Amino acid sequence: MSCTLRIFMFFPLFTLKEFDMFFSAVGLLSMMMSDASFLNSGPYLQGVSDHQASILFETETTSHCNVEYEDKMVATEIIHQTYGDLSLFKATLDSLESDTFYNYRVHCRKDETVTVGDWHELRTFPPSGEQENFSFLMSSDAQSGYQATFQTVRKSMMPRLQQWKEDDFPVRFMLFAGDLVQHGRQHHRWRQDFFFPMAPLLAEIPLFPAIGNHEENDALYFKYFQLPANGSSKEDLAEHWYYFDHGAVRFITLDTNKEYRTQEQLDWLKQLLEKTNEQKKSIDFVVVQFHHPYLSELWVKGNTEYSGEIQQKLEQFSNESGIPSISLFGHTHGYSRGHSFSARHTMINVGSIGGRLDQWGKYEQKDYPEYVMSLDHYGWLRATVMKGKGEESSIKFQRFNYGQRDNQWDEGIVDEFIIRKNSHPPVRPTVKLVNRKEVEISPFIDEDGDELLSVHLQVSLDESFVDEESLLVNKMMNKVNIFHNADLNEHLDLSKIAVEVPLKAYVRVRYRDSSLHYSEWSEVQ
Repeated sequence: MSCTLRIFMFFPLFTLKEFDMFFSAVGLLSMMMSDASFLNSGPYLQGVSDHQASILFETETTSHCNVEYEDKMVATEIIHQTYGDLSLFKATLDSLESDTFYNYRVHCRKDETVTVGDWHELRTFPPSGEQENFSFLMSSDAQSGYQATFQTVRKSMMPRLQQWKEDDFPVRFMLFAGDLVQHGRQHHRWRQDFFFPMAPLLAEIPLFPAIGNHEENDALYFKYFQLPANGSSKEDLAEHWYYFDHGAVRFITLDTNKEYRTQEQLDWLKQLLEKTNEQKKSIDFVVVQFHHPYLSELWVKGNTEYSGEIQQKLEQFSNESGIPSISLFGHTHGYSRGHSFSARHTMINVGSIGGRLDQWGKYEQKDYPEYVMSLDHYGWLRATVMKGKGEESSIKFQRFNYGQRDNQWDEGIVDEFIIRKNSHPPVRPTVKLVNRKEVEISPFIDEDGDELLSVHLQVSLDESFVDEESLLVNKMMNKVNIFHNADLNEHLDLSKIAVEVPLKAYVRVRYRDSSLHYSEWSEVQ
């Protein structure tokens, strides 16, 4: 971490009328301009709470800048020198009303000219600790694909963000699972790859990123973002991993880059999950983001064992606490969704917003049984969180695709699923063994309206199914398996499963629903 340089700029708190009178008196020229014409990066939001919001932007160090909102002018401070004659400016809007929209824009004076930027709209959070219905966005891997990112943000994300401002699940923030830029050490990349193509979105909702390998662990990443410093007690590691709560969800960010795949981080995660279990009356879901996947269908080379250790801890946590957990990651440039067989844990590859796609046939690829879908398209996700009473708490994910590199188009929602925290398991199935070559299963019934996710079939020489060595068949079959542009299970009838059951062998099955509950095992046949 670099040292913080604080230079308070001229103009304390002026009303807009006083501000205009001042410039008229001194004879300065005021010009209305787009942000990009005089700001290198921004404005963008950080540190939004129920009463406060920070506006950050990067421009020439010698500029004198303020932020206008309502009828006020708020002075800025320089918090970092970033590159050459550029610095990062910050204005803190304080004493704001909770859950309220505010319009703001940047004013900067350079020599004899005052430049005024675009109007933007922010929304403060609800009162601290309030359990609300809300939503958040997710993606990853902008890297050098700034043209694709530009299109995805402006033509797919922003129109919907405007529509959602008045719905019952306000978008509060965005998670970004790493690789914001192609080369984090190259200053120009931050404007080109990330801040300019992402500009309209970052000006309206705060971003919580995870650091990826392409940030190159550079100081610029930590200068640009003001993240919760509640991770490692070591100052130079404080923002590599962190957490925050919103509504009934705990959000955790980790660093899976090679030099940070440490036991220290795993121990921190374990302790935090233990604390979360103790607080489970107020926490319905745990969402964890990091950059590298444990398993990647579109790019097997991206598989990372350390992320597998993270997943194991989340699976153990979900089994012990009853709280569903979700891991979000990038690195592989595409979308994938899977569910752990052993816990109420979901894995989502949330990219790519603009980075070059890992298309089918391009690399080594593999169809993993835990995964139900992989798509080689640009895109992003929205999750809506409902904090209900009793059994009503849920989190719904929607994947929006935006085509491919040479053919970008708005595909809309291509995947959607909901996890209800306290829903009931499916009804216990009954089975019939036909000629010892086929198992017939009674229809799937779920009183909560959850959909069928998969069927679990076992064949064993042990009637009690206790002896693992006697297990002949142990097979999970998903209702859907989209791989290489086709649903490989499209013609699979999960009510009639072909299986050879030897004499003196036994069979049983159970259903699993989309909220990741298993039914009871059927009676043994």
